[in-house]
Formats: sequence, C-alpha cells, structure tokens
Amino acid sequence: MADIVHTLEDFAAAVGRECHDIRMIMNSNAADLNALQTINKTSLVGAINELKSTMGTGNAVINDNATTSGNTWSAQKINTKIASFNSQIDAAMMALRGGVPSALDTLGEIASAIGNDANFAATINAALAKRVRVDTVQTFSDTEKARARTNIGAVSSNDIGPDTDFLAIFNNGLL
Repeated sequence: MADIVHTLEDFAAAVGRECHDIRMIMNSNAADLNALQTINKTSLVGAINELKSTMGTGNAVINDNATTSGNTWSAQKINTKIASFNSQIDAAMMALRGGVPSALDTLGEIASAIGNDANFAATINAALAKRVRVDTVQTFSDTEKARARTNIGAVSSNDIGPDTDFLAIFNNGLL
C-alpha cells in the first residue's frame, strides 16, 4: 500500500509542477497575474476581454468579399484558401515530376539510384566504352581480350594456330 501512496504523491507533485509551469508561461513567466500588462489582473479571462475591447475599437469586420483595411476573411474562408493553395502546389509538383515513379521523385532518391556518383555520366560512358561493339573497330589490351574470350567461351587465333588453312581442311573433308 505504501508503494501506491508514494506513486500517487509523486504523480500529484508532477501535475502540480506542470500546472505551475503552464501558469508561468501564460503569465510571461510570472508566478501571478500581477505581471499582466492589462488593468484587469483578476483572471486571464478578464485580461483577454480587456484586450478584446481595446482591439475592438478599430471596428474590424469579417468580410469574405474584401480584404481592405478594417476587414478580414473568416476562418472558414482562410481555410478554404489554404486548401486551394495546397491543391495548386500539389498540382504544380505533379507537373514538375512529370509522372515519375514515387521511388525517384526527389533529388535524394535519384542520387541514391545512381550511387551518389557526381560523375555518373562519365562513369557510364567509360563503362560503355569497354563493351564490345559490332559497328566499329575497337582497341583492347591483351588482358581485356583474354577476359572477353573467357567470358564468352571463345578461343584466340593463337589457340587455334595462326597458319591454319581452314579452306584446305574443308576441301579435304569434301573428298
């Protein structure tokens, strides 16, 4: 039973400290309402009503059709405008993205997809330059040639014999 009482005492003390902190914040960090800059210091509600009456002398009017001096939009109109602006922003972002998949719709995702390589184009061009092409003559080192033959299971002319006359062998096979 003592543990429960102790726990409840700690809880009550914590709630008291939180209430004290809230009072301090609401009263400009003063412990009582005397720190308020209003004439009415009896309650926060009284101070707020004093401010309302002081501010009300400007005769501000809620008018959803005008935003001139002395007029303002209602909260509903402001919320509607914000929703409209958000829709326009979303549409502009979709147009900017041009329908790219969501996995690539930020610069961070694109950078990650290309391995954060600042020289991605040069890296790809260098890799493509090492591919065997069929439309042009290329120069490869002996090591590159050997690797290519190994990769595709081909043999070199040295393996076959450079002086082999395959036409003669073929013609002999016809006899």
